[in-house]
Amino acid sequence: MDKNNKKLWQQKGIWLLSLAIFFYLTYNAANYLTIWRAKTEIIPHIMFQWEHNIPLIPWTIIPYWTENLFYGLAILLAINSKQLKTLGKRLLATQIICVLGFLLFPLQQINILSRPDVGGFFGWWFDSLMKFDHPYNQAPSLHIALLVVLWTFYTERFSKKWHWLISIWSIFIGASVLTTWQHHFIDIPAGMLAGALAIWIFPNHIQSPLYVPKLAKNWKWFGVYFTVSIIFTMIAIVNKHAWLWLLYPAFSLLIVACNYGFFGKKGFPKQKNGNYSLSQWILFLPYILIAKINSKIWTCKNNSYDKVLPNLFLGAIPNTKTARQFKSLVDCCAEIPLNGHKVMNYYPNYLLDMTPLSLDECEHAANTINKAIRNGDTLVFCALGYSRSAASLVAYLVVYRNYSVNQAIKQLKKARKDIVLNKEQIKILRRLTWKYPY
Repeated sequence: MDKNNKKLWQQKGIWLLSLAIFFYLTYNAANYLTIWRAKTEIIPHIMFQWEHNIPLIPWTIIPYWTENLFYGLAILLAINSKQLKTLGKRLLATQIICVLGFLLFPLQQINILSRPDVGGFFGWWFDSLMKFDHPYNQAPSLHIALLVVLWTFYTERFSKKWHWLISIWSIFIGASVLTTWQHHFIDIPAGMLAGALAIWIFPNHIQSPLYVPKLAKNWKWFGVYFTVSIIFTMIAIVNKHAWLWLLYPAFSLLIVACNYGFFGKKGFPKQKNGNYSLSQWILFLPYILIAKINSKIWTCKNNSYDKVLPNLFLGAIPNTKTARQFKSLVDCCAEIPLNGHKVMNYYPNYLLDMTPLSLDECEHAANTINKAIRNGDTLVFCALGYSRSAASLVAYLVVYRNYSVNQAIKQLKKARKDIVLNKEQIKILRRLTWKYPY
């Protein structure tokens, strides 16, 4: 074993031991604290009526337990220190998020109280679980949250031919929390969000949204999304039952609000190919649906794209058919994924909606478009094709085509009359002419 391999295995041992100790200490502490609280207060539960029809299926205790194997094996299978560190941070973050949920909003699983005795081989596994676990630590389900992190790791670690097997067994593990009567249904989506949040905090290949330089804050849109998130939360809490599903968009919009207030465009986890991973879809799905519906409403009466110059087009986020008509795509839309589009020349130029481009972003946009157009017909797009992509094209025309800002805006409006560039954005674009006089 060479020196690097030896060091990696030492790191794996440290992570495995540290995570195991942290898991048992924090999980048990949360459990016993809730047991202590149950002596003086009623610990609530959230159980839908239809859940009474879920049968106890003894053999599913096996996939339930195999998550422990998935957990330890994942650490041992990490191929380098970077992958190991990312996995370790995600597992640690997942534990912290879930334990905080257990302490702040304690819930109990009431089926366990009436669960019949299970004998034989499967009964031994149930007995072993009950020696350690109690009917608390429910939402968000740590079992499900860890499953999201582990499923993501294994699908990234192994080739696609193994993904179907990984996914099938992961489904068995996920379903087992219900069929062993360890959790109520509400714990599952809460757990999925917790796991997705941990992955969002510690992404692969891109910088964490928490590690960003000082940004120009957009407090107006922070306030809008934060307020809507609070409204959804209050409706869910007051009405309960099926209204609890509103907690999902409430949580998603809270993350969006934080992106506008603190994290900027890096808070939206688009990869360099414009796609979202499954965990990222889980976290942002409500917002993505709202953004796509909004895009359709605002662009339904206009062309999906318009020609600005030969080989250069401005438009809204394209569908698969539209995307194939171009040699290059320049993506100025930070929030909506471009899943399913296989484009030979894809150029990320991610920008935050409703926020003026900075001078550096204008220069980057101009340089990106200049590279893209060398391949032929190029579509520069954002969600609507009215603002971010328009500002990017103005920057390109100023820097590389010797247009003045006014000439560039006039050229764009001739092609796409509904473009919107506010006074602040135009002021920043004019500063480009100081560096690139026409």
